[in-house]
Amino acid sequence: MPTTTDHLPNYKKYGELHFQLQGQPLKLNVYQNQELIKQPKYHTYLFIPFTDATTGQETYATGRYLDFSIPHSQDSVWLDFNKAYNPYCAYGDGYSCPIPPKENRLPVRIEAGVKTYEKQKLEAAGGMQMQESIAEFPGGLAALLKFMNSQFVMPPLARKAGVNGTVEFSFVVNQDGSLDEFQITKPLRADVDVAVLHAARQMPKWKPAMQNGKPVRFKYTMPFRIK
Repeated sequence: MPTTTDHLPNYKKYGELHFQLQGQPLKLNVYQNQELIKQPKYHTYLFIPFTDATTGQETYATGRYLDFSIPHSQDSVWLDFNKAYNPYCAYGDGYSCPIPPKENRLPVRIEAGVKTYEKQKLEAAGGMQMQESIAEFPGGLAALLKFMNSQFVMPPLARKAGVNGTVEFSFVVNQDGSLDEFQITKPLRADVDVAVLHAARQMPKWKPAMQNGKPVRFKYTMPFRIK
């Protein structure tokens, strides 16, 4: 599948979802990442990249994503656009994000889900400036996701309630790579939000962002999928 960089991840079409919205018959292709499914945690994980009539205006220009699991029922599934989220590319440069195929371009407006976004900026003398290079977790994005998944512990009551969705949080990477100012920017559920921040606070020092050849403070926003 094409991405915003030269990287070409191996996605296989798993199936199709047919539904009606705003009086129109619509279809979305569902994909499966052939590398990701090798991990036991993601062996049922499915991926739906899409664009709609809000793309590039009220929502991110590349499109939005939905996470999905292989359904138990073969006849019908619940498609919830309230859980649509932005790619990492919406929050900072340097990421490789799948580009929704033309088959997943919806001609209607999807008003639900994450809509607004803002590129990461640096807190530097003289105001906010775009970065020369963004702050980076040791080992990159894949290592960051692996770390968060290893540290996050689902609260028992949330697990019992079957809570799932996306928590978005932010923090500041200081000039020396240390982290502070953790906060939830898009909550899911109070006990889950606390658990996400606890996991995030265990992160080691990052490689700091650079501006004009010097390390600067950097505010990083990250969506974290709960399932």
